[in-house]
Amino acid sequence: MSFFDQEETQTRYPIGTSNEAFIEAVYHNLFTREPDSEGFAYWLEALESSRVTRDLFILAVINGALGDDKTILTNKTVVGVAFADDGRDDIDEAKSILDEITTEDPTVTQILCSYALSSCGERN
Repeated sequence: MSFFDQEETQTRYPIGTSNEAFIEAVYHNLFTREPDSEGFAYWLEALESSRVTRDLFILAVINGALGDDKTILTNKTVVGVAFADDGRDDIDEAKSILDEITTEDPTVTQILCSYALSSCGERN
């Protein structure tokens, strides 16, 4: 099954979304920011020319994350894994929690504890 066949993916990135809106949504979802103009232009051309598919675009952006972008992805991963390990499966709650993650490590501990995730004690 493709990543884009998943219900959550289709909800977050509906079929028919323009490439421009798709790029912006992915950057916001992953990094909580807008894409820089050079990156936006590069990825828009890659998607428009079909040189890159949407699923490969997401993987490339994740794999190319550096600096603050890499840090925020790492922090979101820590919280996401804790959420899943605790057997939590409310997608709306997960989105809300992950939207609170920043590049600052203390926000990870704060979120783990404020949402009573079992990894809270491991980060204190």
